[in-house]
Amino acid sequence: MDYKAKTYELVEERYSDIKKIRENNIKAWSDWNLSGNNKICFYGAGQVGNDTYKSILPLGVKVDFFCDSNPEKWGKEIVDGIKCISLQELYEMKYSVLCFVTAGISNSNVIYRQLVNAGLTNIVRREEYVNLKYTLMAEKLDKTTFWNNLSEAFDFFPDEESHKILYYKVRSLVARTEEWKEFSFADLYQGNQFFGDNAGNVRKDEVIIDCGAYRGSSLKRLVEGLGYSDFKKYICYELDANNYNILKKYIDALPQDISSKVEAYNYGVGSENKKITYDSSETESMVVENGAYEGEIISMDDHQAGKEGTFIKMDIEGSELEALIGAQKIIKENKPVCALSIYHKIEDLWEIPRYLRKLVPEYRFKLKHHHYCWYETVCYATADYNK
Repeated sequence: MDYKAKTYELVEERYSDIKKIRENNIKAWSDWNLSGNNKICFYGAGQVGNDTYKSILPLGVKVDFFCDSNPEKWGKEIVDGIKCISLQELYEMKYSVLCFVTAGISNSNVIYRQLVNAGLTNIVRREEYVNLKYTLMAEKLDKTTFWNNLSEAFDFFPDEESHKILYYKVRSLVARTEEWKEFSFADLYQGNQFFGDNAGNVRKDEVIIDCGAYRGSSLKRLVEGLGYSDFKKYICYELDANNYNILKKYIDALPQDISSKVEAYNYGVGSENKKITYDSSETESMVVENGAYEGEIISMDDHQAGKEGTFIKMDIEGSELEALIGAQKIIKENKPVCALSIYHKIEDLWEIPRYLRKLVPEYRFKLKHHHYCWYETVCYATADYNK
């Protein structure tokens, strides 16, 4: 299928109306409980539900209650006096409830199917409300600029799988509410993020640089999930102090022959060395002005630990391009395999491969998608033609 041609058709037909489409989708949600006894429910009363509530509230969407599969939450207040109802109470409403799926990565698709099987007909999947911030980003680019850059992205990622991912990205930006039932990012989902099936993206004696190491989730997946520990060195950078402390405990608990090869640093990574402030939640840390916490950003080129880097993994909440600028010497000299999150900003889809190609002209690129919504699209770059 010619996904580039199909994407061009979408851009030509709908891109100019992207703001209107977004506003109409939001209006459909905010108007829902203005009619009769209609109610709005958030299914998922954990951290994701709370975060979604905070982001949806300014849009004029009134949440009537939460629901959760955990009976211990039933009848209890979740936030702002809003209580959690039982599954049975939710199922009895069926046609009069608009239900947002507000659960984590591993549960969102399962919950959606559960709600459909229970007879609910008005469901907002996670990808729908997650996409709001990306349509806002897209609105800032005129149609010609957007397409010219996106066309370049299609050329950077020449394989059909990558083209399908780019097409789905654009389709999601211009999708009307009713059209979300016709497609899903789940169609693109692949496991084994960053390191590949059977750790096929990493070689023996690799020096792995993990930017955004969080609490050791990627290291754990590599060592425990994929059974790979043949790296020469594994270097972790984590900005958030709390996450860093948990990361250190995990490393210290590893077998000595593995832990001795792992280094961890309580730094973020960027284009230069500087003090910053940041905000942090359970799932992410972002550099912001006047943030609640103080931290330090380093350039990897200036930090001795990463000089030998042969594999770079990044998931740093939109700071990936800045971090690559701060690692240009390492990249030019070592031509490392790169596995880079490319979903935090729309422009990353073309700016990140454009910058890497400038540093290493022989880099080849692929996209893979590792989530059920816009999140977790990864750019894989390699100069090794045997991979």
